[in-house]
Amino acid sequence: MKKLLRYGIFFTLIMVVGFMIVSSFIQLKDKRRIENQIESIPDFAFKSIDDDVFISNQGIKNNLPTLILYFNTECEHCLYEAEQISKNHDKFSASQVLMVSFENIDTLKHFAMEYGFYNQENISVLQDSKFQFDSIFGRSPVPSSFIYDINGKLVKKFFDYPLCVIIL
Repeated sequence: MKKLLRYGIFFTLIMVVGFMIVSSFIQLKDKRRIENQIESIPDFAFKSIDDDVFISNQGIKNNLPTLILYFNTECEHCLYEAEQISKNHDKFSASQVLMVSFENIDTLKHFAMEYGFYNQENISVLQDSKFQFDSIFGRSPVPSSFIYDINGKLVKKFFDYPLCVIIL
């Protein structure tokens, strides 16, 4: 009986370790896939708050630097960042800013109006209605910022730190 128990514990231990190793390899492979995927502006489609139109990577302006911000209207750092973008709108005028959140449209419309982003030519507030941001850009806390150059190549990404503090 003791021998059977030892074999059972040994077999269970081998299975757990094997599972952890396989899981680590899967996570590493997924991380590499995401890193390769975001080297240039990846394929995406997020819902515009202005209407039921989806804005995709194909619909953004070429030859302009692009800032993609993942945010939440209840995040203190995100609100600070929005305030700084609003106050320094002229510094962002030669770029396009895509602000993406999973929150409901009414909340995002109120946010856009409060910070002066509603109907701005170079700033779009978008809804991630299908909760796909993490699968496209990787697990991203709020705020997360992805800066792309005029050729659509990733320049820098920031997590959990207000981007405007660095830029301004």
